[in-house]
Amino acid sequence: MNEESRGTNWPQYRLVIGLSFLQSLIWGLVVAMFPLYARELGAAEFTIGSLAAVHPLLSVIAAVPIGMLGSRIGRRGMFYLAYAFSLAAAVAYMFTRTPASLILPQLFFGLSAVTYWPTQSAHISDNIDPMQRARFFGLAMGLTGLGGIIGPVVAGRIADSYGFQAMYGFFGIVAALGLVLCRGVKPAEDANGVTRPSILTVTDLKSLLKRPASRFIYLSVVAMFVQWGLRDTFLPLYAADLNLTRTAIGGLATMQTISMSGSRLLLVALGQRAPAGRAVLVFVALSALATLAVPGLSSFGALAIVSFVAGIGSGAFVPLNLTNLTNVTDSRERPMAMSLETASSAAGRLISSLSFGFLASQIGIPAVFLVGNVAVLLAVFGLARMRVPDLRGPGATARATRG
Repeated sequence: MNEESRGTNWPQYRLVIGLSFLQSLIWGLVVAMFPLYARELGAAEFTIGSLAAVHPLLSVIAAVPIGMLGSRIGRRGMFYLAYAFSLAAAVAYMFTRTPASLILPQLFFGLSAVTYWPTQSAHISDNIDPMQRARFFGLAMGLTGLGGIIGPVVAGRIADSYGFQAMYGFFGIVAALGLVLCRGVKPAEDANGVTRPSILTVTDLKSLLKRPASRFIYLSVVAMFVQWGLRDTFLPLYAADLNLTRTAIGGLATMQTISMSGSRLLLVALGQRAPAGRAVLVFVALSALATLAVPGLSSFGALAIVSFVAGIGSGAFVPLNLTNLTNVTDSRERPMAMSLETASSAAGRLISSLSFGFLASQIGIPAVFLVGNVAVLLAVFGLARMRVPDLRGPGATARATRG
């Protein structure tokens, strides 16, 4: 079947949205409360940053091998594996008692993310109308983001009322439900009527990384997630220092996720008119400019507005950048391409956690928001000057290969 003439496989599309909703719920539960949990166990700012770096470090190391594993065991196997790692993480979090003991659940959490999200993106790519990629990615991520809206609020409420252990127990229940739903995933060749080569090689990896279009996409991801990691790790700590409750801190993450979902659903309304290509840099800059204001803020309402605006940038960036990546790759290399996208996002979070964790211990959390966001804006300026072929439309694959 010609990829450009393929329609949308609605049963698989809906199933992946459901699975992704649960993963987003898990992400909201863990990320919103992890800095507070680590601090309760006695971790200082640098230690919290280092612990937050564990799962992105693992993602950077494991993304390519896991991408190759996916070409061997198939999409269903990868979805099962991702949720098994999530369940293992939940159990491990429940039994942590010291900062050092957080390393194991962070490893499992990282393995879950690096296994799930590239598989999800590739499976969506293979089951949607190629002429409506921005719309379908936007819809999928907008609906998926509802889990991220609910997760931080539920996490804060459970943690305030029953403690962190109960919150991680709820995480385990969600992961177990995801394992059950994985039964419905069909292999890509069954879903599309297309048989693909089963093994990807190092040569495929090198070919992908040689393209200017690919390098632009992956470097844009790094810049976005440096900023995003700064926000996720240090905004909860900044808010806690203002004596906000855990429920209120979870509410900040919820505000961000609401705007993320809203911006993604706007892409659905725009359809083929949705911006792509270099326009993704506008959204990186928007998130950085919004959080530059954090050090001057002292109320929940002001921090909620910043979180909301920053979420617009993050929310629009991801589906548009995935659209770019899908446009410049073919179906065979797409699983590897999506794994590299996950590795790039993890690299951004890793850079953010380690460098800003160290800086926070030296100059304080407020100053880190200034230094970090200025660095991201300088990176955006540099990326805007890169020469890359047009990334828009299915025909971008041929242009990117030539480029």
